[in-house]
Amino acid sequence: FFVPMYELFQDFIAHLLHNTEYYPHLHTKTEYHELIGSKRKSTSETYRQAWDSDTTTPKTPKWIHPDNIAYKDPDRTVVHSILDAKYKDDSLSKFWQNNVADLYQIAFYLNDYKTSVGYAILPKRTNSKDYEIKAVNQGLKIRVRHIAIDETLGWIFKNSVTS
Repeated sequence: FFVPMYELFQDFIAHLLHNTEYYPHLHTKTEYHELIGSKRKSTSETYRQAWDSDTTTPKTPKWIHPDNIAYKDPDRTVVHSILDAKYKDDSLSKFWQNNVADLYQIAFYLNDYKTSVGYAILPKRTNSKDYEIKAVNQGLKIRVRHIAIDETLGWIFKNSVTS
């Protein structure tokens, strides 16, 4: 059987970020399914229409949905940052070289949500180091951060037992 680790990692990061002390206005990609007529429709707190084409009848919009959006206000008018989980190996700090499509994706989110800082959150490996990537002509920053999964789970389980 196949375990979609990228989805599991996205859910893990979303759960970690749901601390109102740090991100009081966080919205995640967690999907909600509703039945509309005979069709099932998936929606999410981060879905937003990004594209439209006049080549289809009726027009078929394309949607984007970042993993996590931290807003500065409860009305969701000002974005603090986009936080996108990426289940990739970055042990040699080459995420920015080997995963250009992911960088374009995060940069698109930043432009669409009119904010300048985004985070690529990856699992920590032995040689992982946090760093920043700058889109010099656009004023965008993508901060690559790493989460030590085993240590974090150990801390969570230790604190949940003592609580």
